Amino acid sequence: MRVVGVDWAAKQWACVELTDGAVTNVLGLKSFAEVVTFFDGADAIGVDIPIGLPVDGPRRRADLQARSMAGPSTVFVTYPQAVYDCPTHADAVRLCRVKNWPGISRQSYGLRTHIADVAPFAKLAHEVHPEVTFQHLNDGPLGFSKHTWNGFFIRRNLLRAQGIDVPERLREPLPGVDILDAAAVAWTAQRIAERRAHTIPADPDAGEPTITY
Repeated sequence: MRVVGVDWAAKQWACVELTDGAVTNVLGLKSFAEVVTFFDGADAIGVDIPIGLPVDGPRRRADLQARSMAGPSTVFVTYPQAVYDCPTHADAVRLCRVKNWPGISRQSYGLRTHIADVAPFAKLAHEVHPEVTFQHLNDGPLGFSKHTWNGFFIRRNLLRAQGIDVPERLREPLPGVDILDAAAVAWTAQRIAERRAHTIPADPDAGEPTITY
């Protein structure tokens, strides 16, 4: 079984490939089209990016339930396409104000190019949130941010306990936290391929966006 987990890492997509549960490849690719081509034939591709935008305000059930599980600071709210189409962050904030929607942060607005990059391949990928996956692996809150020393190694050890051991030396300098996130997404992609994964919400309507873990 061959699966891949993908997470945006500064200037490229960090990809972690698992073959029969073990890490067999870690690399960065510039576009999601390259990801799909490079990993053609994979049993499942998971990616940490929203797939399926809401129509009337930032009200995806998947986001709201994931925020209650992993914490609001770790899960961005997803906005309608019109917000991401705004040419500047200030314009997006104004549109949210006019629509009486919660204001959009710069980080959340910055996801627009990555959302657009993945959108053409929505039928080939599954939306996965690493922090939801890590909390599932930990059977509860982790207690430390992934950006802290404690948090980094808690997450690394959770993956190692599942047989996912990323090599200490890689061919390219990808950010450590993004590699761990991509590895967590890959673990969920394996569960998707094995038909053992859970979704948020657990009872999605037809066509409703979900986050898988």
